[in-house]
Amino acid sequence: MSKGTSPLMRVMFFIPSLGDGGAQRQCIALLNELQRRPGIDLHLMVLASGAHEWRLDASNLTIHRFQVENFASVSALVHVFQTVRQVRPNVVMSWLHPADILMGIVARFFPKLVWIQAERDSKYPPGLTYRVRKVIGRGADRIIANSAPGATYWNNARYRGPIDVIPNIVLAEFRKYRERPVPARILSVGRLEPQKNHEATILACSRLLPEMSGVELRIVGEGSKREDLVALADEVGMSENVAFVGFIDDVASELDSASVVITMSRHEGLPNVLLEALARGVVVVASRIREHTAVLGEEYPYLIDLDSSPDDAAAMVRRALTEQDAAAHLQHGINVVRGLTPENVGSSYMSKFEESISGG
Repeated sequence: MSKGTSPLMRVMFFIPSLGDGGAQRQCIALLNELQRRPGIDLHLMVLASGAHEWRLDASNLTIHRFQVENFASVSALVHVFQTVRQVRPNVVMSWLHPADILMGIVARFFPKLVWIQAERDSKYPPGLTYRVRKVIGRGADRIIANSAPGATYWNNARYRGPIDVIPNIVLAEFRKYRERPVPARILSVGRLEPQKNHEATILACSRLLPEMSGVELRIVGEGSKREDLVALADEVGMSENVAFVGFIDDVASELDSASVVITMSRHEGLPNVLLEALARGVVVVASRIREHTAVLGEEYPYLIDLDSSPDDAAAMVRRALTEQDAAAHLQHGINVVRGLTPENVGSSYMSKFEESISGG
């Protein structure tokens, strides 16, 4: 718990778990930064353990941990209610849809509580859970998105409260561009879920094989599509040229050995891998979506339309791998993300917490 006899505000973060995912890493990075600030009594509520917990600094943080098998259970709801009643925070910030739904219910019983909802994406599938979240989320006192498309999502959902955009923290140290490894090593990082569109990456890379036999594709992440993606790689003759790395703690080492990073996501919030690739000076090939162009710029030369054919996508990857001045095109993105330090992002959140408590 924060030191001091008169904390200015008591803030609780609520996330289902600190498992594999970019939102979890960002939540931890922000908590670690806010613990350095005076005048904040910081709490974390979690409902399950997770792979990223080792990253969390708990030296100035009170953790309320419960182990529940089902985030949508009555037991989870009771735990959340009891914890909020016990701690009496000024602000609760919920991360990810199970926490958003639970907090939207519990917040109704605490009229003085400020509920802030984090938005970490910009589009969702038409499932019941996401429809419920959209309805309940309209009751939040404030929404903080990590991208402009995420803010647009809530404007289109007829949310009437304040919406702020605070970008992610860059989770990698900046360094100058270095020589790319030969033969070509292509890196894709992201959960193995439909949103990440790994199928397009595999198909594009398969088209490179006839002329770039040494090409290697490394896919970092786990998810429900793993078996399908392994089968696809085998079907298109990529089985010996693709490595499904799974979840790893140290993405930086993969970035540092990559020739190119490719991210073909259909939608995003603000992807960590894009920010980290820019920080490490790795050339990026990306889908042409707003979340990517907001960082890389509309004129960035290695953008791929989502409806591009595998051959066209392969041609773009080939350009990024072979053009001598490819790294020079990163400068716009580097300039955009250089200021996304823990200190700057943490200050932005502190300002919004204070504003919310004061009624702004």
